[in-house]
Amino acid sequence: MPLPGLELLYQSLSNAYKNADDVLVSVIHWKIISNGFKCIGKGEKAKSCDKKSEMLPKGWNSDENLYVLRYNQTSNNKIFILKIIKIDDSLMVNFMREEDEKVASMNIRASDHCTGVLNDYHSAFKNLEDFKKRVKKEIFDEFKTSVEKKSESRKSQSSLLEDDRFTQGGPSHRRSGQQHEWIDPDGPFSVGRGDLDPFGGMGGGMLMDPRRSGGPGFGMDPSTGLPARLPRGAVPPGARFDPFGPSGARPSPDPDHMRPPDYDDMFM
Repeated sequence: MPLPGLELLYQSLSNAYKNADDVLVSVIHWKIISNGFKCIGKGEKAKSCDKKSEMLPKGWNSDENLYVLRYNQTSNNKIFILKIIKIDDSLMVNFMREEDEKVASMNIRASDHCTGVLNDYHSAFKNLEDFKKRVKKEIFDEFKTSVEKKSESRKSQSSLLEDDRFTQGGPSHRRSGQQHEWIDPDGPFSVGRGDLDPFGGMGGGMLMDPRRSGGPGFGMDPSTGLPARLPRGAVPPGARFDPFGPSGARPSPDPDHMRPPDYDDMFM
């Protein structure tokens, strides 16, 4: 039998609903079934007549202030007990794994998620998606193993890195959020962008870059074009440094001996 959707479950229980609390309990039941459980009856103790089912058992809402249902997790045959207690206008939800008595809890108010219309599925709910997310986070996520939590954390971090990664569209084409921005390297507003945005693909803002000391086509080895001073590969790719060596061996123009503005001004 295929797993029923929430609307189908709601319609099958429409004549049994007495109040908005019943409606929310049925949604929680649907979430439990959707996560690989089967209901095996009402009450805390097992009975010989209990059967595994996707439906709520007869008399599940006979007590207006207390709901107690048992579930079997089909993947490992473990037993869980759902106990929901009404306190004033709120419902205290406890979902306990029987073998070690580990409990996940949440508090909800029917007025936050149910309109009070009981005979029409499409008019019965408000903020239904938020309610589903709360049940997942506060109930089911509590029973995930540490391995599962670490795996989800790695997936989340990987997704975040993928969202922040720049596109491979060339040195001046990068992704900004969900939009693509084209940066003109010769534009007047590009001055200094290399220092402000070192990952923008435009290179550094250094006036004299040792990677280019030998002219175009020298590749990415910073020591290229500095003969008799550094062996090839001595400087890591992308490193910035001040060329050094004996007098007369510096590349031309020399970044340390560039003439300042108004260098011939006698008052300088």
